[in-house]
Amino acid sequence: MKPHRRLAHRYARVLYDLGRESSELDRVAEDLTRVLDVFAEHPELRERYESLVVPARDKEALVESVFGDRLHRWVRNLLLLLVRRRRESLLADIVAEFAALRDREAGIIEAEVEAATELDDDARRRLGEELARTFGAREVRLKVRQAPELLGGLVVKIGDRRIDASLRRRLLQLHQRLAEAGGRG
Repeated sequence: MKPHRRLAHRYARVLYDLGRESSELDRVAEDLTRVLDVFAEHPELRERYESLVVPARDKEALVESVFGDRLHRWVRNLLLLLVRRRRESLLADIVAEFAALRDREAGIIEAEVEAATELDDDARRRLGEELARTFGAREVRLKVRQAPELLGGLVVKIGDRRIDASLRRRLLQLHQRLAEAGGRG
């Protein structure tokens, strides 16, 4: 895990634990999403919040004027803490890590899939079911990207694990074996 992602994970973990212990996890999750939605709808606000030249007191005023009491206190405090620590750019990663923690607890995992050809709905469903069985998940969310360079098959990435079931990999392995066998005689 990259250092900034690790730091984002620590912030997300604290917020997640607070939300779970107080049974306010849904509200915290909704408010985190709301902040990102507001920043997406008004990029100038996000730019001002993340800017290195805008003074901290102006950023704090921005948080109070835009969100005020409409956010759960922990989400508002997170925004202000990030300003004080000059880590405003971590916000999107913190929200992503928070969502990942929530999904993990619910038994949901995310799989990035590279496929040589487009996968139809039935193939997606079967792949999701097989991955859920393999990884002991309740549900698998697939993010599928077409990658014709694979020639055939798939490459699946779940967390730090990578499963390469592509034709390209098999051809490379065959080439290696043939090269090794040719060098022995």
